[in-house]
Amino acid sequence: MIYHQSINIPVLIESIDLSSLDLRAFFQAYNLDFKSILVLAGKKISAGYAKDLIDRNSACARFVLTCDVQNEVSFVEEYSLYTDFNTIDLIIGIGGGKVLDTAKYMAAKNQINYIAIPTIISNDGAASPISVLNASEREVSLPARTPMGILIDYDVIKTSDRYHTLSGIGDIISNMSAIHDWDLAIRKGKARANNFARLLAQSAVANVLPLKLDVENRNFLECFVNAIIMCGLAMNISGDSRPCSGAEHLLAHTLRQQRLSNESHGFLVGSLTPLALWLHRQKDHAVFEYIIRNRFEYRIENLLSRPVELRDIFESARSIRGNRYTILSEFTNEQLCKEYDSFIGHMNEISDFI
Repeated sequence: MIYHQSINIPVLIESIDLSSLDLRAFFQAYNLDFKSILVLAGKKISAGYAKDLIDRNSACARFVLTCDVQNEVSFVEEYSLYTDFNTIDLIIGIGGGKVLDTAKYMAAKNQINYIAIPTIISNDGAASPISVLNASEREVSLPARTPMGILIDYDVIKTSDRYHTLSGIGDIISNMSAIHDWDLAIRKGKARANNFARLLAQSAVANVLPLKLDVENRNFLECFVNAIIMCGLAMNISGDSRPCSGAEHLLAHTLRQQRLSNESHGFLVGSLTPLALWLHRQKDHAVFEYIIRNRFEYRIENLLSRPVELRDIFESARSIRGNRYTILSEFTNEQLCKEYDSFIGHMNEISDFI
């Protein structure tokens, strides 16, 4: 008997010029035909891109919808109630992570094809099958639609703030600690292995570690985008976020949930990755030095500061996803606080030599 796994992967991964994109001609080149397209955008810069796209492609792109920047689950549910999605055969999301998360969740909820056109790339959400949305003032991770296409205008990506790219790099780098957590969970019988997904997640990190972060450099941007797509595919293949989400993500979600930081998701998980690696006894200086060299300046001692608060953060992070076994599960809160103190001393020593 032959065994295989069916997975959804993007049919299109293309470089485009968003300012002149002819949707009908573009789709015809791939023998695709979409007659009624909903374009979802944010309320600022991406709304302008969406309007221009609609104006040039009015024969098929008939609807444009701007979503609230808070990307609430209720926005998708309410809009779905009052819209006949039987008349729409494609959703295009144009914008940053919040817009794309909203668009792919809407596509999944209504079983419609979805294409992502990121205007900034600050995390691995452009290609992942997971949407992080807000529900009752809490971030929730929900199953979403893997994009059938990812269209990249590198000139648009270049114009985004360096912080967004740094945040995206942080999300990629966090794969290193996530993989160690995945291996630990497998040994404890808490997760299943998938070596192909693991390989993709590792390769994403290997793609970016040797590179100088330079948003003006096309080679850097292409490697960066390819790594982001690898992360999304790794999660798709594994069937969960294990290849790209471990203790560093649990800590980051806790900090945001408790309103202790308003830093972006990718920036937080990147900043917390060395701590997670330290707990695994993986003193990976290549990752540690990359984090420092590329100025993840919001130092961990600013994220995790007061002792009482620190214990509470560790406790909350451990339980934020009840079934997610990570290195945090191997320590008591008191032990974690001691490990944290040792780690901070280690990071300061490294910083002195860089």
